[in-house]
Formats: sequence, structure tokens, C-alpha cells
Amino acid sequence: MFLSRIELVGFKSFANRTVFNFTKGITAIVGPNGCGKTNIVDSIRWVLGEQKTSLLRSEVMENVIFNGSSTKKPLGMAEVSITFINDKNVLPTQFNEVTVTRRLYRDGQSEYLINNTQCRLKDIVDLFLDTGIGHNSYSIIELKMMENLLNGSVEERRRLLEEAVGVAKFKLRKKETLKRMDSVRNDLQRIYDIVNEIEQQVKSLSRQASKTRRFNQIQTELKELELKLWYYQFKNYNRSLEQIEQENKLNLEEKEKQVSLYNEIVGEIKELEEKITKLEEEIEEVRSEESVLYQDFTEKRNRIGVLKEKINSIDSTLNKIAEDRKEAEVLISRYQKTLKELIELKENKTKTLRDLIDGFESLKVEVDSWNQQLLEKQAEFDKSRAESVGLENELKFEKLNYNRLSATLEQLVQNKAKIEKEQERIAKEIESVTAEKKTSEDKINELSSQKSEADKRLSELENLLNEKKNLFEQTKQRENELKIALKETQVTLEFLNSVEDTDESTKFLIKETNWKENRKFSLLSEVISIDEKYRIAYDSLLGQFKNIVLVDDETDIADAYKILTESGIGKCFFVPLNKIPENFEITAKFSDPKIIGFVWELPEVNNKIRNIFFAIYGDSVVVRDYEDALEISRKYSVPCVVTLSGELVWGKYIHKRGSIHKREGINIGKRDSIKKLEKKREGLIKDLGDIEQELKNISASIEQITTSIKNGKKTILEIESKINNFNLIHQKHEKKHSELLFQRDSLEKEYRKVIEEYGKLSSETKVVEEKIRTLSEKYSNFESVVKESKSKFEDFQRLVEEKKSHLREKEKGIVKIKTELEGLEKEILRIENGKKTQQQRIEKFENEHQSLLINREELLRKISELEVEIGDLENSLKEVRNRKNYLLERKKEYEDLLTRQQSFKEDLQFKIDKLVSKIHQNEIEATRLNENIRSLFSKALEVYNTNLNDVSFEFEEGFSPEQVEGEIERLKKSLVNLGNVNFLALQEYEEQKQRLELYRKQIEDLTNSENSLKEALDEINRTAVERFLTAFDQINPNFSKVFAELFGGDSFAELVIDRNDPLESDVEIRVKPAGKKINSIDTLSQGEKTLTVLSLLFALYLVKPSPFCVLDEVDAPLDDANVDRFLNLLRKFSDVQFILITHNKRTMEFANVLYGITMAEDGVSKVLSVKLVE
Repeated sequence: MFLSRIELVGFKSFANRTVFNFTKGITAIVGPNGCGKTNIVDSIRWVLGEQKTSLLRSEVMENVIFNGSSTKKPLGMAEVSITFINDKNVLPTQFNEVTVTRRLYRDGQSEYLINNTQCRLKDIVDLFLDTGIGHNSYSIIELKMMENLLNGSVEERRRLLEEAVGVAKFKLRKKETLKRMDSVRNDLQRIYDIVNEIEQQVKSLSRQASKTRRFNQIQTELKELELKLWYYQFKNYNRSLEQIEQENKLNLEEKEKQVSLYNEIVGEIKELEEKITKLEEEIEEVRSEESVLYQDFTEKRNRIGVLKEKINSIDSTLNKIAEDRKEAEVLISRYQKTLKELIELKENKTKTLRDLIDGFESLKVEVDSWNQQLLEKQAEFDKSRAESVGLENELKFEKLNYNRLSATLEQLVQNKAKIEKEQERIAKEIESVTAEKKTSEDKINELSSQKSEADKRLSELENLLNEKKNLFEQTKQRENELKIALKETQVTLEFLNSVEDTDESTKFLIKETNWKENRKFSLLSEVISIDEKYRIAYDSLLGQFKNIVLVDDETDIADAYKILTESGIGKCFFVPLNKIPENFEITAKFSDPKIIGFVWELPEVNNKIRNIFFAIYGDSVVVRDYEDALEISRKYSVPCVVTLSGELVWGKYIHKRGSIHKREGINIGKRDSIKKLEKKREGLIKDLGDIEQELKNISASIEQITTSIKNGKKTILEIESKINNFNLIHQKHEKKHSELLFQRDSLEKEYRKVIEEYGKLSSETKVVEEKIRTLSEKYSNFESVVKESKSKFEDFQRLVEEKKSHLREKEKGIVKIKTELEGLEKEILRIENGKKTQQQRIEKFENEHQSLLINREELLRKISELEVEIGDLENSLKEVRNRKNYLLERKKEYEDLLTRQQSFKEDLQFKIDKLVSKIHQNEIEATRLNENIRSLFSKALEVYNTNLNDVSFEFEEGFSPEQVEGEIERLKKSLVNLGNVNFLALQEYEEQKQRLELYRKQIEDLTNSENSLKEALDEINRTAVERFLTAFDQINPNFSKVFAELFGGDSFAELVIDRNDPLESDVEIRVKPAGKKINSIDTLSQGEKTLTVLSLLFALYLVKPSPFCVLDEVDAPLDDANVDRFLNLLRKFSDVQFILITHNKRTMEFANVLYGITMAEDGVSKVLSVKLVE
């Protein structure tokens, strides 16, 4: 057996499909560091089932999928296939070539395949178990493993030895046996607990069953009394119901008579109401006609009134026109007189205006001369005044400037004190904030450390949870598989139990109690135990003989004959077994390659059944197909030939052919099949119970871990919240500290600025004081000159103002006269317009007077016509009112008659209502009685399942229902006094007794099983120790021999174990290279350690060689001389296939095939191969 091929797709740096073909011999894989050589070793580990990501140099399993490069996108799947040539049948399979494939997708889904058939990881592990091949076996050795084997844990060395000597499978079987033993002990403990509980239940149920029997006795007496009372009440209610129904019948007849008379009166009332309605309609029509006439009459009278009003209005208007005309004539006369007076006044005013204008002009020339002189004096005064004001303003400005400077100096002094105080405050606050900042930093560091520890704990819990979940899913899958298998077994059992292929007479007989009681019997078809492939053949062959009833003797046949004869059901086949010989002395008379066997020899039955087959079929044979059957029937004298498909050749002429029915062959060996299926079902149920308990334990563990994770996350969130809070506080302190430093610097700058400004302003203040003193003296001298100039100017100004005042008076007089003249002209024009208006009014009054006279004559004519029409309307109204009075009298007569009829109707209604009330009361009573009858009937039916119509009781004279009710109450109280009664107690008592017996039997079975497991465990331990010690005794000298060969001289090496407990013993390595004396293997050099581990590895190969061996850079610590020794050693193991990963040129030259790994494209490995030796 050897490794022939490895194919990688998307595994780590092998993004493209890469194939390595290997032959027997030595293959070297070379390439620069980081090109992906060790990824090939990882791929072999991975495809053989490695689950530890640390051994695959990854943090998570997903990292084995190609993660992309600068030119290639990440892949979604990694796949590795490894192919072995199984030419020596090392692997437990019939295939000569075995390919194992593993796939991993980015969503975490995995697939395992053996020869492209999907399987489980466990199937792959089992396939390579104890073959020296595996993800953790000695077939893959890396340089780092050298150090681990020498200086690492003892378990690594012992595991290597166990793998080599073939003890691993025994340890696995021991582990499974111990697990099963624990399960058996747990089951025993659980069943002991159940038995104790059931024993207590049986005692309790015994007492409850006694109580139930007493309850049943009282219940029987109560039933008889209650039924008797209910029957008595039932009969009484029925008699009362018949009397009420008879009385109601008479009341209904009387009601019908009264209702008939009532209906006649109602008809007459309806006719009267119709007549009254018709009269009301006629009256309404007359009233409508009267209303129309009266409305027309009123309208015409109103029109006459309106016309008369219009005539009165015209008369008033004519009088008004006459008065207005007289008024207009008077106004015209007044206007003429006023107009004459105004013209004379206008001429006088015009003359006075001309005189005033002449005087004004001469005065104006004189005033202009005086104004010129005044302006000159004004200029002189303004000049002196301006100089004075300038001096005054300059003096005021300097004083204001002095006050401003003084105030500023005072403010600077205050600012200086304030800044000094603020600097002192800020210094204290900076000191406080610095201390608080240091406290918050310490707290943040402390909380960060707590969070790191909590994150680490959480990560460990999540990894544990994932492992538990994976275990749960695997266990759940096993549970589903077992449930499917159990369901299939159950369905098959139910189907077999439901199948009945017997005739009516046989079916009747085996179900007949009188015959089958205390009698052993069976059907021929059921007692046969036969291979599955012959069932159809024997089903077809037996035919009606399948229903042969096997009995002990002929007495059974006689009893059966009697039962069948009496029933008239038909006949059955019987065979008395006491008549059949115990020995079978028939031998085969002939043989032929086409004959599978004789009919009597193929079933697994006792000699009596074999004799029955021979008695029925003689030398009949079974062949493969119909052609063989024809050939055998012609060639040999046989009664019958049957094929595997159930076709028959009987004698020379009878042939049976056709299709295979789906139920054919089921009844053959049915009893044996059912027993096997029941045994299988029991095993499946037990396995399911174990898995369910395991699932409960895993679920509890998952729930506990989940709770811990939730608490851990909650703790982390709380810590993070605290960190965030302290970060915020720290940031606030940082910000405040920066702000305080900035404020301190700003205050220092401001303080220096205040000092500078104070010195500058003190100098300016002294200059301003000197300037104010000089200006005050100059202003005082100049002020007397200004006062004198002002006095002269004001005197001349008063003279000019007097002249101007006189001029303004004259000007006012001119304006006044001009205004008066303009008013006179407007008044003259107004009077002329008024005169013209009054003349137009007189002409208008003349025209209106003529028009109003014509309208008045027309209105008088219309009034005359309307008075004639009103007279006609008064006659029509009188006629209509007479007719209305007549109709009203007729209506009153009908209404009186209607009142009398309605009174009669009400009397009839009262009588009918009285009868209805009586009928209704009877119906209520009848309903009550019916309800009582139904209630009694239902109660008897529901409580005692008894129909009161079907029972009958004899009542003795003086029967008292009250006395019976008292007795019933007494019995009910007795039932109540019994308390709660478990009605299922009798049934449960029997069931629990059966359960108790069943569990006691299970205790016995489990005890036997535990003893069997102990014996098996002892046998496993004994065998494993023997194999281990035998192999160890071979490995130890081999180790010493190979070590001496590599080190030469007086070198020495041995393995030391505790032979009293070799399976659990430490494996100690003692070595002494030639020419050295060492106390510990730790003092060996790296090269010496490598040769020591290689010595142990090849010592194992001498006892149990691995089909292939992968050595990853194990020659790196060796010098050239030791490399040569190492290669010479490899040459001796020609039956082992070596795959070497190396950088050593000597090793490369030694290899038969050379694979080069390059990384021409970043992140993607590529392969080149060279065959060096043909």
C-alpha cells in the first residue's frame, strides 16, 4: 500500500487545482521559504481529519480556504483529496484504490467523502485506525515534533508507541466499554429508583382499589333508587301534561270564535274609517277652494288700497311742487340784489390795494440797506464768538480727556487686583484637575485589565460552547438515524403482524378460544427459517400447504374437526408431529451445477419439518431461473422445480409463471423475522435512551455555558460602560486642564498689558493737566472782548428788527386785501350759479306736474274695475262655505258610529287576551313539564345510560318519594364521606404490578449485562497489555540498534517503562552518544535530538512500518555527515514510501522525484516536478 496522489483546490496558498502524483520510493519537495511547502503537510493532516486549528497553523478553520491575493479573489471552498493504492489490503475495504476527500465552505459547512460517497469524520478515522496512517500518527513528522517527543509530555511518546503496536483500537474499545458500563450502572440505579417508587405506588393503589370497590357497591344501590324515583316523577309529569293539553284545546276553540267576531267588527270599522277619510278629502278640497277665493278677494282689496295710496302720494307731490316753485322764485329775487352789492365792494377793495403796494415797495428798499449793515456786524461778532467757542471746546475736550484717563487708571488698578486673584484661583484649580486626571487614568487602566481578563474568559466559554454545540449536533444526528431505523423496524414489524395469508377456515381455527386454549400449534410457513433470497421460491412452492397446522397428536386434529364441522367454515390441513420421525435419513440422489439445492435441505429447520417437506415434495429442487427449471425437469425425474422468482414446473405439464407480488414471501419464516426485528427494536430503543440522556446532559451543559456567556457579556458591557464613563470624565478633565492653562496664559498676557498701559496713561495724564491750565488762562482773557462785541451787535439788530416788523405789517395788509378780493369774486360766481339753478328747477316742476295729473286719472280707472271683481268673489265664497258645513255634519255622524264600534272591538279584544293569557300559562306549564320530562330522561341517560321509556318499576302502596329522596341523600353522603376515589385504581393496580415484575426482570438483565461488560473489559486489558509488551520488546532493541548505527562507537539507547502497568506508564528515553556522558537528554544538541527521534521512528518502522512517511525539514539541524547517515538509513527502508520536505542539496540529490514549489504570483503556490531516477 502506498500514497499515489494528492489533489488540492483552494487550500491555503494553492488557489488553483494542484495535483501531486507519488510513486514508491523517495519524493522530495523543495522551494524557498514561504512558498507553501508546509501547506502540503497541513493538507495531508487536514484531509485525514485534523480538527485542531493550532496544528494547521491557523486561528480558525476558515483560514485554510484561499483568502485571495492582489490578482485573485478569495475562494468560497477548500478541497483536498488523497488517494491510496490498497494493494496489500491494509485498509479494511474491498476497494484496491481508496480516495478520501474533505471540503470546507466559508459558511462553516463540511463534507467528507470516501470514493466520492458522502460519509462521516468517524468513518474516516475508523478506516485508518491501527494502520499507522492518521492526522496524529507517526506517518507525519515535523521538525517541531522532534523537540516535543523528547522534552514534551509523556502522553505524546506513549501515543506514538500505542499507534505503532496496535493498542489504540483496544484503548478505544476499552473507553467505549467503560462508557457502556457507566450507562448500565446508571440504568440500574434509575431502575432501582423506579422500582422503589412503583412499590410505594402498588401499596397506595391497593388501598385505593379497596375504596373503589366500596364506592361501586354504594353507586349500584344509588342507581336503583334514583332510577325508581325518576321513573315515578316521569310518569306523574306525563299525566299532568295530558290534562293541560286537553284544557288548552278547548281554550283554543273559544279563542277562534271570538277572533272571528273580532275580525268582522274590525272590517266594519275599516269601512267607516274609509268613509270618514273620503269626507275629509272632500272637506279639504272645499277648504282649498275657499282659501283660493278668499286669497283672491284679499289680494284685490289690497290692490285697491295700494292704488288709493298712490293717488294720495301724487296729490302730496303736486302740493310739494307748487311750494318748491314759489321758493325758487323768491331765491332768484334775492340773488339779483346781493350780486349788485358785491360788485360795488369789489371796486373799492381794488383801489385800496394799489395804494398799499406803492408804500410797501419804498419801505422794502430801506430795509434791504439796513440788512446789509447787520450782516457785516454779524460777521464780526461770529468771528470773535467762534474763537471763544473754539477755546471753550478745546478746554472741555482736555478736561474730558483728563477724566477719562483718571477713570482708566483707576480701572487698571482694579483689573490688576482682579487678575492677581484669578491667577491664584486658576493655579489651585489646575492642581486639583491634575490630581483628578491621574485618578481617572488609574481607574481606566484597572478597568481595561479587568475587561481583558473577562474577554479571555468569554472567548474560552464561546469555544467550549461551540464544541458542545458541535457535539450536540453530532449526537442529534445519531439520534435521528436511530429514530429512522427504529421507525423502519416498527413499520416492518407492524406490517408483518398485520399480514395474514391464511384461508378462512385456518384463520377461524387459530382464533377459536375453545381449541387453542392449553394447546401448542403453529403454521408450517411460520416455523421455517430460511435465507431471504429463497422466501419467494418457498412461498410459491408451498401454496396452500403454507396453512398446514402443526399439532402434537391426532387428538388435536379430532378436536379441530369437531369445531370446524359445527361451524361449517371449511377444512384445514393438519400434521401430527408425534407421527413424524425424529431422524432424517434421506440423502441427495443426484447433483447438478444448476441446482441450488433440494427443497428439504435449504430451510434451517429440525428433522421433523424436513421430513414433512420431503413427504410433500420429495426430491423437488430449487434453481435460479425458468430456463434452468425446464432443463432440470427434462433431465431428472423430479416432482417439482421452483425458481428463485417463484416460477414452478410441476411434473411434465404444469407450469406456474408471472410477476412477483409485493407481499409474496412475507409469511415464509415470519415468526423468525419478527423475533429478529423485535430484538433489533429493543436494541434501538436502548440506544435511543442512552442518546436522549446524553442530549439532556449536553443541553444542560450548553445552557449552563450560555448563561455563563451571557453573564460574561453583561460583565464586559458593565466594564465597558464604566470605562466609557471614566473616559468621558478623563476627557472632561483634559479639556478643563487645557482651558485652565489657556486661561492662565491669557491672564499673564493681560496682566503685562495692564502694567504697560498704566505707565503709559500716567504720563499722558500729566501732559493733559498742563494743557488744561494754559487753555483756562487764555479763555478767561478772551471772554471780555467777546461780551463787548456782542452788546453792540444786539443793539443794531433790534433796530433792524423794528424796520422788518413794519415791512411785514404792510405786507400782511396787501395779502389780506388780495384774499378778500378773491373771496368776493368766488361769491359773485356762486350767486350767479345759484340763480341759474333755481330757474332750471322751475322748468322741471312744470314738467312733473303735467305727468302726475295723467297718472292720477289712470289709477282712478283701475280702482273702479277692481271693485266690480270683488263683488263677484263675495258671492262665490258664500256658496263654498255652505257646501263645507254640509260635509262636516256628515263626517260627525260617521265618527259617532265609529266610536261605538271601537268600544265593542275593545271588549272582544279583552276576552281574546284573557283566553291567550290562559293558553300561554298552560303552554308555560306544559313547557315546564316537558323540560322536567326531558331533564329526567337526559339525566337517566347520561348518568346511568338508561332509557326511562324502556324501564318499569312496581310501586307498593304507600310509596313515598320523600322517603326515597332521603335514602338517596344518605347514600350520596356516604359517597362524599369516602372522599376522592381513583376510579382507575383497579386497572392501575394491575398495570403497576405488571410493571414491577417487568422492571425486576430488567434489573436481572442489566446485572447480567454489567458482568458481561466486566469480563469483556478484563479481556481487552489483558490482550492490550500482551500486545503492548510483545511489541515493546521488539521496539526497544531496534531503537538501540538504529541509535548505534547513527551515532557509532559505544553509543547506547533504550526505552524504559513500568511493566506492571505498561498502558498507563511513563515512557522514558535514555541515550548516550559515543564518547559522551550525559545526565539528561535536554543537554543534547539539536542535531543529536533529531537523530535520537529518527532512531525511535525507524525502530517503530522495523516493527510496524507505515505505508508512507512525511518528514518536514527534519534534516535542517543535521550537518553533511549526519545527513548522509540519515539518507543511508532511508535507503534500508525501501518498502516505506518517504515524502521529504527539505532545503538540503544532498537530500534533493538522493530523491527519486523532485517537486519544486514556487510563488510566481503573489500569494499563489505553483508546482514543478522532475523525475530524477527512472
